[in-house]
Amino acid sequence: MEEKPVVYIFHGDDELAVNQAVARLFEQLGDPATADMNTTRLDGASAMENDLMNAAATMPFLAERRLVVVMHPLARLNDRNTQKRFCAMLENLPDSTALVLIIQDQQKFKQGSVQWETLTDRHWLSVWCAQNKPRAYMKAFPLPQTGAMPNWIKAHAIEMGGKFDTDAAHELAGLVENNTRIAAQEIAKLLTYVNDQRPVSVKDVQELTAFRAEASIFDLVDSMAERNPGKSLELLHHLLEEQDEQSIFPMVVRQFRLLIQTRALLDDGGGVDKIQQSLKVQPFVARKLQGQAKRFSLERLKQLYRELLKIDIAAKSTEMSFSLALDLFITNLS
Repeated sequence: MEEKPVVYIFHGDDELAVNQAVARLFEQLGDPATADMNTTRLDGASAMENDLMNAAATMPFLAERRLVVVMHPLARLNDRNTQKRFCAMLENLPDSTALVLIIQDQQKFKQGSVQWETLTDRHWLSVWCAQNKPRAYMKAFPLPQTGAMPNWIKAHAIEMGGKFDTDAAHELAGLVENNTRIAAQEIAKLLTYVNDQRPVSVKDVQELTAFRAEASIFDLVDSMAERNPGKSLELLHHLLEEQDEQSIFPMVVRQFRLLIQTRALLDDGGGVDKIQQSLKVQPFVARKLQGQAKRFSLERLKQLYRELLKIDIAAKSTEMSFSLALDLFITNLS
């Protein structure tokens, strides 16, 4: 019998794919009611060390395994001693535990190649995982390249029991770019609209997908850069009328991440062509990013990005909503 991993390390910026991977592990626990009793979710930014150790060491009830999912597991592991204790805990977990560590990560361009920002090959957790296979398993979940989204949309529609015309897939991809969460929401809505009786057409996308995600986010960031809180808040709440707040926030985070990369390229003497090539975006997106990035210094963009990451942690570990958190972010920015 093949040995199952005890520690699963999922990292990347495709939140939808990560959630699907966790859902598959949940399904393996059997009956949903029993699975619920054997599943614990923790946030490493707020959970105490003993909370994690107790949850991971608890034996399953009426099931083969127990699932423990930890968001932001690296949040408190800032020194060598805590990292060693953490690794020792991982090595002593019972085989009946499936511990999933979810790490938000993104790719960056460095020295001519694409690398992960957090879990590099030399990161202490990456090194530990390589030394503890097959009990430890690591998988990266990068967002699809923008050019791959039409095929992603068609494949996802088939998984959901429907179909997209090729032109319709390109039309939707132009609206959502590579935001898989929003793409999945729109695909579900469009398949319901056609009632799975025919493929989704370009006309369906144009009529039913009312928002223009890329343009709206660009407008929002433009107004932020102009220090116009009234307009920024108006644009934000218009977006929130169209989409769930947990879908909007990753789009804002992603936009500022692209601006950091763009500003770095500009500081190195790059132009629109370099931005398009390095970030794998459409020409009009590269031009828009260039214009926006020129409004900020690289250090200011990094500061804003760190604030957004703090908002992400706070909103997921407290009762503060992403909507309220973004309101405060915009107000402080102005």
